[in-house]
Amino acid sequence: MKPKKSLAALLVASILAILASPLHADTVYLSPGSGSFFNIFLFSQIDGISFSNEDILRYDTDTDEWSMYFDGSDVGLSYSNVNAFHLQDDSSILLSFDAPKYIAGLGAVDNSDIVRFIPSSLGTTTAGSFEWYFDGSDVGLGPLSENIDAIGFAPDGRLVISASGWLSVAGVFAQDEDLVAFEAVSLGQTTQGSWTLYVDGSDVGLNTASEDIVGSWINVGLGDIYLTTRGSFSVNGASGTSSDIVRCVPGSLGSTSSCVYSLFWDGSAARWTRPIDGLSLEVNQPPLAQDDAFSTDEDTPITGNDVLVDNGNGPDSDPDSDPLSVSQVNGSAFTSGVAFALPSGALLSMNSNGSFDYDPNGAFEALALGQQGQDSFDYTLADGQGGTATATVTITIEGVDDPPVAVDDTASVTEDDPATTIDILGNDTDVDGGPISINSVTQPANGTVVITNAGADLTYEPDPDYCNDGTPTDDFTYTLTPGSSSATVAVTVTCENDPPVAVDDAVSTDEDTVLNGDVTVANPTTADSDVDGDTLTVGEVNGNAASVGMQITLSSGALLTVNGDGMFSYDPNGQFENLAAGAMTADSFTYQICDAGGLCNTATVNITITGVNDPPVLMLPGLDPVSYPPGGTPVLLDASAELTDIDSANFNGGSFSIDITTNCDNSDLVGIQDSGTPDTDINVSGSNVSYNGTLIATFVQDTSGTPCTEPAPALLISFTDDAANASDQV
Repeated sequence: MKPKKSLAALLVASILAILASPLHADTVYLSPGSGSFFNIFLFSQIDGISFSNEDILRYDTDTDEWSMYFDGSDVGLSYSNVNAFHLQDDSSILLSFDAPKYIAGLGAVDNSDIVRFIPSSLGTTTAGSFEWYFDGSDVGLGPLSENIDAIGFAPDGRLVISASGWLSVAGVFAQDEDLVAFEAVSLGQTTQGSWTLYVDGSDVGLNTASEDIVGSWINVGLGDIYLTTRGSFSVNGASGTSSDIVRCVPGSLGSTSSCVYSLFWDGSAARWTRPIDGLSLEVNQPPLAQDDAFSTDEDTPITGNDVLVDNGNGPDSDPDSDPLSVSQVNGSAFTSGVAFALPSGALLSMNSNGSFDYDPNGAFEALALGQQGQDSFDYTLADGQGGTATATVTITIEGVDDPPVAVDDTASVTEDDPATTIDILGNDTDVDGGPISINSVTQPANGTVVITNAGADLTYEPDPDYCNDGTPTDDFTYTLTPGSSSATVAVTVTCENDPPVAVDDAVSTDEDTVLNGDVTVANPTTADSDVDGDTLTVGEVNGNAASVGMQITLSSGALLTVNGDGMFSYDPNGQFENLAAGAMTADSFTYQICDAGGLCNTATVNITITGVNDPPVLMLPGLDPVSYPPGGTPVLLDASAELTDIDSANFNGGSFSIDITTNCDNSDLVGIQDSGTPDTDINVSGSNVSYNGTLIATFVQDTSGTPCTEPAPALLISFTDDAANASDQV
């Protein structure tokens, strides 16, 4: 048998689709009918090929060529009429004749029997042997009106025949327009089985004598029935002659039969004008595509699998053993080996040989651990002969526990805010809805972050007086659990005006010295400051703004001037002259400093005043002016004088000098002369001065200075520890 060639599409989605694209056979095999009494024993020709009724011809629809397939005369069938035949898959041929026949090795064969020819060669030199296949008499067929004139097989394997007349067997009565099915228990010379009506011809419009069935072939893949009739036919959807072949696509079978007709083969188009007694078609059987099932998890691709092999429902196959390939996915052509997206978002790379790779591609990340999802795609299987079939690949996707994904955050707080909760988990994601919590944080440069609420929250507290206004932000990172995804939180700390810090000052001077300074600097250790860097100015002095830049008198009597820039001048103003040498007292004033934003702070300046030794004062009340001529007699001054010292209650250890301050001559002398009353007055003896008999002082000429210059002491009196109080008279 010549290899099958490409066929038109056999597999269709519906009867209407089948009719819209009629099936055609690559090869038609037929046995010629007589047509008239004169043709029974006469040879005929077509395209130069001589044939007779015992032959089977082959017509290739692709090449429009005729050839001899079975030459009956070569195997002893001369002058026999092959009334029906069927080509088997193993190249054997089932034959039935229109009259009893003697066949070597079998003996008498009548027209209700079927024999099987096993060829050793076919064509113009046919050779082979015969064997019994079906003995009609064993199952109720008679050799007269019940002669077999059509042979076929139902898709379920039952033998299907038609008789040239009425047929009456156990359980079935049929006429020559009907087809009956025989379910064999045994075949050969001892045939056993049962009969059922397969097609009721009258139900499907075969009602006239010319529409009796004389040849049939059944496509076991689709169940379609191909018929030839005794003469012309006219049925719903098709009409023709005995040289044509009509196709019936059955809607139902048995006692209530229906079918949709179409003309399958127009004999005249192939130059065939004789009736057709028997027929067999070499049509492509469509492949069988089996649904496939695979599984993976949401993160794991499937690689190296093959849709053609057994993936749960058996392998894909082709009844004709044609090589199979994948031609489409989801109804569309594809480029072999190039990945494309499925509707789910997964990626599929299909090869024409059926191997494929499937990548979930993140499309199923929402599946939680233990959950399942499904994806699928259809593929079209092609046999290269026009036959196709479609199957579905179903992929079960197992969910896995995906770790959460941290997403960067921004937050804003205000300078000096307390610890503030920041919602950082709100924009973080976990595609499968798992728990999310904060595992760890880093600390920012200018604040403190604390994880709270068992990892559900965190707080941020800026360092005191820190702000950034967003340039740059104060950043920290956090890490989620489960997993280790981390993100950055950028915190803007909005600046606010901070009040300045005024620091109390401690300064010192003595009772006679004016103190100049700056209240804003470190006095002694810490200067006034403003964390915002504002320029500071003095706004008040002792609570009075008008006193800034003005000299005021403190309650102590000292004089104070404080300028707006903080510079000040403090003048003791003689208010502390009564301080003894080394003695101390305090004075103070307050000042207020303010920043550019109008915030102020107040501090106190504490001033320590140290006493200095003030000279005693000799008071000569009522002393009249005296004149002393140069070289004249000494002039006695009034001896009643009061010696006082403002910063000392006594003169113990002190001293004073008597000076000539004007009209001085280097030869001038000053002396002390006692009063002449030793017990009550001061008495002088030599350089000693005594009072009431007690030594209280000594005197000498003071030579520490230059005579008659200022100062120019002439007489220095030094007091002993027994000196009298300053109120005593001398």
